[in-house]
Amino acid sequence: MLRLDSGTFDSRPVALMRVALGIAIVLVGIENAFTFAEIAGGRVAIPLFDGAPPVSPVLGTIIPVLGMLAGGALALGFLSRGAAALAALSSLATLLVEQQTYSGHQVLVLLLCVYLAIGDPGARWSVDARLRGHARDTVARLPVLLVLSQISIVYLFTAIAKINPVYLSGWVIDGASILGLPAPGPMILAWASIALEFFLAFGLLWRRTTTVAVILGTGFHFMIAATLREPFALWAFSLTMIGTYPLFIYRSRVDAAWGRVIARARSIELTKR
Repeated sequence: MLRLDSGTFDSRPVALMRVALGIAIVLVGIENAFTFAEIAGGRVAIPLFDGAPPVSPVLGTIIPVLGMLAGGALALGFLSRGAAALAALSSLATLLVEQQTYSGHQVLVLLLCVYLAIGDPGARWSVDARLRGHARDTVARLPVLLVLSQISIVYLFTAIAKINPVYLSGWVIDGASILGLPAPGPMILAWASIALEFFLAFGLLWRRTTTVAVILGTGFHFMIAATLREPFALWAFSLTMIGTYPLFIYRSRVDAAWGRVIARARSIELTKR
């Protein structure tokens, strides 16, 4: 049953996102553990800022382990707000201590965890709900809108960033793919990926194209994770993005329901006249 309270949002798609994001955070933690081990072993790094602490084996273990524990707790819905906050802090610590110039999926996980932490991620299908004896049918709408906007922005700016000669030539896809496609396959995929990401940036938000966008986006992310190298990072990113799709689906259904209510009200008004 759809709830048409404009200030709230159904808690079921939020719970699905929480589980997917929690699993993604565990994968990111595993990736970070390997990365920190390489840095602690003497890998050359680019300092993010002067005075950044060196990555010791102890520090390189604590940060990923905390992140994985937070991700597991978030997936289960145990102390959900605290788990989301801890996962965000772990991601922030990784970005600062790892001393890398940029890590897109880490930034995305950080932002989404912040949005969940200010909401109610454990409202339903969670250990929290079981411990308090009841589930909450709805959650605040603002954190959900922040998530939806963030995902759309990620697709838009990713597409814009890829409009450069190197990516358009197909060289990036050819070097990262495990398929070994002959020319001009990588170049075709490069152009197609940009077009698709532009479509997803707006198609997910427009209710008439939400279903198509979800289907295409799911296939797109599965193909990326299955055919490109760096499996932990790519599966984590794919789970993070696909995990938000239930929010878009539910929002499109609510918008459609509101449209029917408004149309019915106008029809009644015209009939009275």
